Amino acid sequence: MTYLEQPAPEPLRDYVRCIRVIEAAPTEERRPAPVLPCGCPELLIRASSPDMDATTRTTEHQARCILQGQMSRAPAPGSSPGLAGGAATFRFLPDGASALFGLRMDAMTDRRASLAEICGRSGRQFEERSIDWRTMEERIDAGTEFLLARKPRCAPDPLVRDLVQRIEECRGQVALAQLKRSFAISARQVERRFTLAVGLTPKLFARIMRLSWFAEHAERCADRTLAEIAREVGYFDQAHLNHDFKALTGVSPKQYFGMQG
Repeated sequence: MTYLEQPAPEPLRDYVRCIRVIEAAPTEERRPAPVLPCGCPELLIRASSPDMDATTRTTEHQARCILQGQMSRAPAPGSSPGLAGGAATFRFLPDGASALFGLRMDAMTDRRASLAEICGRSGRQFEERSIDWRTMEERIDAGTEFLLARKPRCAPDPLVRDLVQRIEECRGQVALAQLKRSFAISARQVERRFTLAVGLTPKLFARIMRLSWFAEHAERCADRTLAEIAREVGYFDQAHLNHDFKALTGVSPKQYFGMQG
């Protein structure tokens, strides 16, 4: 399975971070390593719909076009949507799907929904048309057109956007209590607005950002120990890293990178 990334079209950049193409042969098995939570919802347009029994599977398993909410931790093995044949994915900004679709993202945490469920008639029509798309370029063009045609039901919350950017800029290494006090409303209101728009609490979002930074850093720096990298990205020590990594992924860092090969 290979991943190719390209920037989102300029008119979508208030909502979409990037477009990713996942290429996989129809018979290729998924990599055994857990899918790390990334802090961003995604729209998946799959090349094929899994052949599943409609009496035992829910709509989002059968649909080609799926909105994946925030993941609070890596999904259980076998629970991720099938990607045989690959998929075009639109990775939203952390608060982008909420603004674009008018959703409470806390209701989508650790959940997937078909585009038809989210968008009604227009989502069903998009799903029906997706059967005819043969290339990733067609899926990307159609997805871009669909998202551009949607008038945002609400502008991104400037408070949430500001807090997201601050947490991302410091890779999750942030004193959240102090940061919340920098806004002109109570810390409880800040947390509520953030959770509604992003689908995660600020604390959990910061943990996921730190985990992502650690994983990215560890993959680039194979000549350094995990303990060294852990301290550099903000973990107190190896034990702190191991505890947080396993809580968010279900495996230890050593197991995860062993699965990556």
